[in-house]
Amino acid sequence: MLRRFINLRDLVEEILYKREINGLTSAQKVKIRSLVINHDDWDLLIALCDSLEPFEKVTTMLSGQYPTQSMSYFALEVLKADVQKSSYPSYYHKLANESLWLECQYYLIEFLPDIQKDCMK
Repeated sequence: MLRRFINLRDLVEEILYKREINGLTSAQKVKIRSLVINHDDWDLLIALCDSLEPFEKVTTMLSGQYPTQSMSYFALEVLKADVQKSSYPSYYHKLANESLWLECQYYLIEFLPDIQKDCMK
């Protein structure tokens, strides 16, 4: 959904930046103008979309009919490699990936059974 919104950026900007929109009340025009998305907002949306893409792939992979423990280990390693990249296209990419990495570590430490942690070492 985010990717589609980003792909339709030109259309969204055309609607939000248009000065005169026929058929709208003044209150509706004010509301639309308050929704204007600036350049930093677009950069943040792009970074979020890029950072969440590996999670979508892993979720799809693990949602198969027969997910295995070895598959979950592989999925976890893919996520780790992606969020621990050393180079990022933007500040927002770095921020999103660092936040995702901290959350990932928290859930692995808190909720993963000890026996599974031992198997993954």
